[in-house]
Amino acid sequence: MKKNKRILLESLCLIAVIAAIAAVVGHQEDLLPVLTQVGDNQHTALFSNPNEAKEKLHTIMEGLPAVEEIDVTDETAAKSVYDQIVAIYTLAEEQRIPLTKEQETTIKGIIKTFEQTDETTAQSIPETGGVLSAGTYLLQNNLSLKEQDLYIPSNTEVVIDLRGHRLTGTGKGSVITVEKGGTLILKDSTFYPVFRGGSITGGTGTDMDQDGMQFQAGGGVLVKGTLQLQGGSIQNCTANSGGGVYICDGGDFLMSGGNIEHCVVSGDQNVYGGGVQVSGGGSFWMSGGAILHCAVKRDSAATEVSFGGGGIGIYSGRFTMDGGLVSGCSSDYHGGGIYVSDQTISTVVSGGTVEHCSAAVHGGGIYILNNEAVTMTGGTIADCQAEGGGAVCIQGANGTFDFQDGELIGSSDTDSSEHFYNAQFGGGIYVLGGNLHFSGGSIRNFSASDSGGGLYLGSGGTMTISNGVVTACTAERNGGGIYFNGVEATMSGGTISDCEAKTNGGGLYGLSGSFTIKDDSAIQGCTATGDQVLSEETGQMALWDGGGGIFTSSDAVVSMEGGRISGCQSEAFGGGIFSYGTFFYSGGMIEQCTASGGGGMLIAGESQCFISGGSIQKCHATNSNGGGISFSDGTLAIQGNPVVSENTNGKEGVVVEDNLYLPEGQKIDLAGTMTEGAHIGISLSPAAFLTREVPITTKGDGNYENILTYFVADKENTEIELDSTNQCLNLTLNLEMAEDTQKNTTDNQKEESK
Repeated sequence: MKKNKRILLESLCLIAVIAAIAAVVGHQEDLLPVLTQVGDNQHTALFSNPNEAKEKLHTIMEGLPAVEEIDVTDETAAKSVYDQIVAIYTLAEEQRIPLTKEQETTIKGIIKTFEQTDETTAQSIPETGGVLSAGTYLLQNNLSLKEQDLYIPSNTEVVIDLRGHRLTGTGKGSVITVEKGGTLILKDSTFYPVFRGGSITGGTGTDMDQDGMQFQAGGGVLVKGTLQLQGGSIQNCTANSGGGVYICDGGDFLMSGGNIEHCVVSGDQNVYGGGVQVSGGGSFWMSGGAILHCAVKRDSAATEVSFGGGGIGIYSGRFTMDGGLVSGCSSDYHGGGIYVSDQTISTVVSGGTVEHCSAAVHGGGIYILNNEAVTMTGGTIADCQAEGGGAVCIQGANGTFDFQDGELIGSSDTDSSEHFYNAQFGGGIYVLGGNLHFSGGSIRNFSASDSGGGLYLGSGGTMTISNGVVTACTAERNGGGIYFNGVEATMSGGTISDCEAKTNGGGLYGLSGSFTIKDDSAIQGCTATGDQVLSEETGQMALWDGGGGIFTSSDAVVSMEGGRISGCQSEAFGGGIFSYGTFFYSGGMIEQCTASGGGGMLIAGESQCFISGGSIQKCHATNSNGGGISFSDGTLAIQGNPVVSENTNGKEGVVVEDNLYLPEGQKIDLAGTMTEGAHIGISLSPAAFLTREVPITTKGDGNYENILTYFVADKENTEIELDSTNQCLNLTLNLEMAEDTQKNTTDNQKEESK
């Protein structure tokens, strides 16, 4: 068959032949998953009568053409024949009907006919190996090189068609070396590559000397020129660097098909790229194919920590991934899927998938070391695992991950009896002194056994979020969505949603550093499930947890200039925000949040809270005070035009208005002039009224001419008044109103008793 006919026919018939051949050789354990993926027209009905099924199978067999009648150039007829073969083996498998030897021979003969090819120009690879001249080489059988591995010199283009057979190296070096200026095109024209795919194996790498360091590189193929992998596989090769393929001296590797699988690198230092290693200014472009179950193994005697890239390592050069698959790869140190060093020129992921990869330390999917040229504009990183950064780890002051689009997806283990965590810290992304620019895409379904379910930001790094989503992430301790410690972060867009922390900070947790929220950012539907514990000795609160939306520790600063926190809840305190640290609130909204106490916000410890704008509305405290704000301790300074209204508590089984709650002794600092639009409801405990008047603000320096228009008393029989200086507000118990209320209540009770 002509080459173009063959290629088209392969695409039409691939699935069918995989199923057919697998059944012929008895690979039933592999057959069922394949058969379930074929088209609906390939599925057979279940037969209650075994003889009826046998008759159906016999009828399909009768419809197969005789070998001498086959026109291999008729693509439509070929597709029909292979559909028939799939139907035969599907029926035989489902009904447990053994095929006769005659039937199997008939089917094999048909398949062999379709495998005929024009071999007049093809050469054979010599068993002795050595230098290959230009041209096409076709493997007719499995071949083990006896004397030398293969060498492709400069200015030479070689095509090797594995044709479903295995090429085994001498075991003394790289199976194939492509010299600078040379080209190798590796393909596999078999019709059934899953069952009998061609492969290159048995390589151990070429001796290299770089900067006085000796190592073996390129177990399968050493590329100084150009390698195009279109089909077949490089498998079970080993080296110190580049177990499958090693690229150096400005070489190029273009992978559009085929596999690199079960290749391993090991040693005691500079061990990179279980599947592929890019060095020496080379480049690797991956648009298809797969790198499967490759690994970086660290020798037990190793003292160095320069290990990484179970699937791919990029030390010096370029890597572009716009398709293909990296799956099941692992590293005993960093970068289970991909390792990017500080010398890498550029790394771009715009498509393809990295999945089921793991690293013993950092970066289950991708590890970035002090490199500022890593961009993700598409593709997927899924179900990866590490101690820090299940999907991505960014380390070093110049380490930068520009996440513009694509998906980072955690793990779902609803059927597992033991919970699976993507990481201890940073289920999705772990930043160690690096920089994250998050402008699109999604981070979802990650889980951390400690903190930072979605992201962990630490050690002096920076982060900007302008778009994208962090959703459905969980942390066993703090920061279900994001945990930050010693960083500067800005969120000017995007959403943190439906995240959960088992202790504090369902959406966001701050230990130290600063985090600014503005524009149309959103934290919504997040939950903190921490405890509230009373001291047995004093009866006072001994443990304060919470922060459904945000929790700030004493050294953290959160500024909210815009955006919204909505629908968040805490089983303890601070449905929207729990502030132990410093909180600036100048714009945005906190709405419809709930907690046992402090539905919208709880201010506690030595917190410093400055409110000059924004709104807290329609929040609710279920079992304590402060539907809007519970000001337990610390300082609270107010000016400008904030709104705290329409908030409630239901602690006594009756829902009452409760906006800003001040326990006995707490006062608001009037930090400046109040402006039009401000509206703040004030509540006090009845026990606070030891006298008729209770001071609720300190003296301020602003203009208080209209101050009484901005503050209102939540509870009946109370009023807010200016003191004699006109610079301090008192909450006054109106005794006459209280007496009238009591009299009306008594009269009503008498009427009801009649």
